[in-house]
Amino acid sequence: MQVKLYTVRTNEGWQMGFTLDSWVDSQYWCMVAESDIGGESSFENTYFTGSKGHSEVMSTPMIQRGAADDQTDAKKWRGAVIEQGAAKMSQAVEVEQKAQLNQVGAFAMPTHASSKESISDEGSGRCVYKMAIIHLPLPFPMALRMTQRFVSERCMDDWGEQQWKAYTARMLCSYTEWFGGEDGRTQWSLQPLRVELIQDLKKRNTIVESAHCGMRYETSNVTRSGPTRSMVAEGTARYELCNGRQTTAEWKMSERSEMRYIQEMCDRLVSLIEGRALMEAEVLSLMKAHGYEINLELLRSILQLGMLQGDVELTNGVATGERTSGWIRFSQQVKRLVGRSLPVVRLLAHGNVLQEQNVKLQVSGTEPHCRRCGSREEQLQISACASCGSAACYTCLSCLNLARSRSCSLLVLGVTKPKIREARVDVHPQRKTQELTTDDTELLLERYGLAAAQKEASRAALCYLRKRDLSTDSSKGEFLLWAVTGAGKTEMLFPMAAYAFNRGQKVCIATPRRDVVLELQPRIEKAFPGARVVTLYGGSDDRWSKGDITLATTHQLLRFYKSFDLMVVDELDAYPYHNNPMLQRAAQRACAPGGTFVYLSATPPKAMQRAVRRGRLAQAIVPVRYHRHPLPVPARMAMPGVARCIARGRLPQHVVLTLRRAVDRGAQLFVFVARIRHIDGVVELLRTSFPQQPVAGTSAADSQRTDKVRRFRQGEIRVLVTTTILERGVTVPKSDVFILDADNSLFDESSLVQMAGRAGRSKDDPYGVVCFGAPQWTRSQRDAVRQIRRMNRIARNRGYLRTSTS
Repeated sequence: MQVKLYTVRTNEGWQMGFTLDSWVDSQYWCMVAESDIGGESSFENTYFTGSKGHSEVMSTPMIQRGAADDQTDAKKWRGAVIEQGAAKMSQAVEVEQKAQLNQVGAFAMPTHASSKESISDEGSGRCVYKMAIIHLPLPFPMALRMTQRFVSERCMDDWGEQQWKAYTARMLCSYTEWFGGEDGRTQWSLQPLRVELIQDLKKRNTIVESAHCGMRYETSNVTRSGPTRSMVAEGTARYELCNGRQTTAEWKMSERSEMRYIQEMCDRLVSLIEGRALMEAEVLSLMKAHGYEINLELLRSILQLGMLQGDVELTNGVATGERTSGWIRFSQQVKRLVGRSLPVVRLLAHGNVLQEQNVKLQVSGTEPHCRRCGSREEQLQISACASCGSAACYTCLSCLNLARSRSCSLLVLGVTKPKIREARVDVHPQRKTQELTTDDTELLLERYGLAAAQKEASRAALCYLRKRDLSTDSSKGEFLLWAVTGAGKTEMLFPMAAYAFNRGQKVCIATPRRDVVLELQPRIEKAFPGARVVTLYGGSDDRWSKGDITLATTHQLLRFYKSFDLMVVDELDAYPYHNNPMLQRAAQRACAPGGTFVYLSATPPKAMQRAVRRGRLAQAIVPVRYHRHPLPVPARMAMPGVARCIARGRLPQHVVLTLRRAVDRGAQLFVFVARIRHIDGVVELLRTSFPQQPVAGTSAADSQRTDKVRRFRQGEIRVLVTTTILERGVTVPKSDVFILDADNSLFDESSLVQMAGRAGRSKDDPYGVVCFGAPQWTRSQRDAVRQIRRMNRIARNRGYLRTSTS
């Protein structure tokens, strides 16, 4: 994608921004200028039926102000011949400056203070009065970089179109690498460079690109899908009027009608995209899903207005990072040879050259990365791009399944508006209060029928949430709910979700696996009948819907931006969330400033356990299952490796006897192995040893896995051989667990605890059997046994276990 640049003169100095539609920018800044001087037409009644205060307009983040210091400027602004040495550059710029002085007179010498101090119009009362539009399509990432490097100078007040053209040409000289070298830059320079200078934005008869107004959206036919009437029935007349205009009055009428229509569509889009992070194509799909079929040109006009008003943030999909300039590389080579760097050369806005000694250049270490998923250079593909014309355009391969993220693609971030946290339906409907009293807490806990251990952990979590709400800290809070397998983590979520929902906060429950999302949906809908529950996963019908409570896989969090006040991450130690920086970054970005994370896990990572011990992370432990029986402690079962048993064609006799005792007591058997290639061999060994029992095997590569798991749950399969794919989420009332090759490096402490947690989950059979079968007793096995015994000890000390087992 290519965009244009423009500069606008405000009380704070000259500011540069990029534009997707220069007509929208000119109309917007004209309205800002008019509303500030308080003429006959104000900002409230010029175009829009709604009211937009001037203070809101001027606080918009759309302009990238030039806050670079001299050291940064020395790296970034240089002339076309800077690599040939400071002396030659100085001569070249001097010649160019003299030529310009002959045309427009002397420049005013700039002051290198901040733009607000050096060029503010004290007492003038004018905020915007001048604008220069640079009509040269540029690659989007290059335009972003140029707005960031822009430095306002006083001399720009006296510039005409020729000076702005010369300034732009000098800026482009710093970007040889974007065009594929000198040859590419030469071809790029052949494109016509035109600058449109608007001397006074307060005059309403200012016309920008007058030929295109009224013709821009004739083919878009923005309609509402379905039987409802057209959304542009009123706007059709304006096109006819605009096409046949003869007078200035007709021109103003078309401006007013078109800008009002763009504002109306912008308001609709802003409400839909709030808290989202979507690529341009995804925004079109979002609008279409809600019945608004618009084309790309109109969408960009709407987004440009939204950015100007501060409702959306626009950036590129892949940050290209800072590139080392030719002058810095040359200076570094000289330093290696002679022991000192060349003098720093700083090219000012008006073309003067300053040399500064003893300035330490710091080459930026910013490397290319995807702004949506955070993937770094190894996951980025670089190539020439026909869309933006750049010779080095990056494409992110990590999040390609969502939408193509490129250096030149548009990433739209919906700004989340500050919420007035007023209770929806409090535990006491007659009292609307922000504080949660002790009685309110107990009512929330009693509502969901929690056991003693569950209630104590939920009470601690509610107290933490209340403390966060009463504080003014804008950082994100974190709370760990460490609950053993089978402790009922889902039920413990209900009071926390109810607390946030009652206060108008948005809740997200994220889990790494799709089947868990589908399992949670009916339970959450039943627990919160008055809430809008949205379920998000790959291929979900709700992917463009907004809800009060969102159930999502962790990959879907890539589409959110500062959206949720309460972010619950379930099974954070599970694949693919565990050790995945992309998904962890997505969760962090999806949580709103001042929001709270609640982590649920039976086996939290070591780093999180250390943070708890050091007092850096609040936590609550649930050491017992709902039936209040102790966890089954794994027993060691020495045996040869699985590969050796398969090669021999039989299992050791003591292993067969242990398995037979489990079968004879009526239990179903989980048999875990480390490698998929061992499943078929172990299945044959078990069928030989137990010919009367139905035995099956499954893995992530098995297309019939879902059907086999269903049959295993229904008791049609007695023995199931599998991998860690079933270490979570599958509950069988009466089951025993046998882990073969338990000393394998793939089985860490977390995996062993999770697999052992498949046994003893039912109140009718709380004493399941767990065996670690391996020739060696490894540290992971010892740590897993130690953790299970520790939880039993905590439960016994706190009085959670039944009296008969204490």
